[in-house]
Amino acid sequence: MDSVLVAHLPSVDSDFPGINSIGQYPETVSVATMNSDSRIDHLETVIMHLQKQVHELDSVVLSQQRQIDLVQRELMRLAINSQTLQDSIYERRSLEEERPPHY
Repeated sequence: MDSVLVAHLPSVDSDFPGINSIGQYPETVSVATMNSDSRIDHLETVIMHLQKQVHELDSVVLSQQRQIDLVQRELMRLAINSQTLQDSIYERRSLEEERPPHY
């Protein structure tokens, strides 16, 4: 029961070899035909690429969370201002209704 394990592994041509501009692995390498050192090298390259992606995604998530926090604070400020304005309008209407008609 010998099964051939086929994995998408990068070659050794660039910083993240085998990965095209849209982040896919276009070539398929049969792990069964590789020696142990080659497999380890390829796996280390893949791990390095994944670590870089995780770091980049972490930076994006952190940046987005900062933006979300700013938007939430601004929304809260606007909600408070809106409520204050509504209260002010209501109070003004109440005062106008209390005035005698000869004013």
